[in-house]
Amino acid sequence: MRIGVNVDLGQTATGHSPASRRNGTRATASKQLVRVAGRRISVSRSGTGPPLLLLNGMGRAPATWSPLQQHLEGFECIRIGMPGCPDTVGRPPVLTMQGFAALVIAVLHEIGIERADVLGYSFGGLVAQQLALDAPARVRRLVLVSTSCGLGATPSSPAAWWNAMLDDAPPLSYGPLWFTHQWNVTMRRQFGPNWVNRLWPNEFVQQFVAASRWSSLGWLARLPQPTLVVTGTADALVPPENATVLSSRIPRAQLYRVHGGGHLCVLDRAAEVGPVIAGFLRASES
Repeated sequence: MRIGVNVDLGQTATGHSPASRRNGTRATASKQLVRVAGRRISVSRSGTGPPLLLLNGMGRAPATWSPLQQHLEGFECIRIGMPGCPDTVGRPPVLTMQGFAALVIAVLHEIGIERADVLGYSFGGLVAQQLALDAPARVRRLVLVSTSCGLGATPSSPAAWWNAMLDDAPPLSYGPLWFTHQWNVTMRRQFGPNWVNRLWPNEFVQQFVAASRWSSLGWLARLPQPTLVVTGTADALVPPENATVLSSRIPRAQLYRVHGGGHLCVLDRAAEVGPVIAGFLRASES
């Protein structure tokens, strides 16, 4: 799949050559719109060091990575607004998962990144898996957070939500007041404090359709990258059993469980998860 690309620069704070951008040591503080196959994709870059690509979940703007980035010193964080997210402009045709991965490859090519570590959260974790399969030479290390293999995964269910509510609940207190409190706690852990404002219809058209017809279950064993799989034990949206599937089938994978963490553990437990991710990325030199 060949995608035509050109760059529409917004604000940029650097003037380095393409060669210096490819070596992973450039200090960056920039934001730009990259045109890919009729789409304008928002790309934000900050930090100094090896490139780390951050692929977000449904309804999450690139700026929501800020809590985690505080713990990723020593990396150049590259945040991409996937089609359908608030920072993305235009309404071209709906993509497959392979199409999402192809867009990411094209953006990386245009901004001068030949190889990067890739962190995929939730839906971004699906794209990250597809990217690691389709362009293994471009993905040095892989971090999969609160995500699954797609079709064939353990789905969200009433039992998963009930288990999430019980994760930190005191015993023998299951009354109406407890239920109301725990429901609000659980919703914040899954969606964030402003969860009622997180629904973006175009995002669900672009991303949910791609995810609903996709699975990595048949080829996880072919992924060559060192991989860290992170899950919250109280994740009701993507139950933690899915992380076990990923870590057991990817040959060079390890699993980290965030006890009491919900679907947003990578952000609301960033002080715990961030150093784990940074340590994995620094220790997996290849």
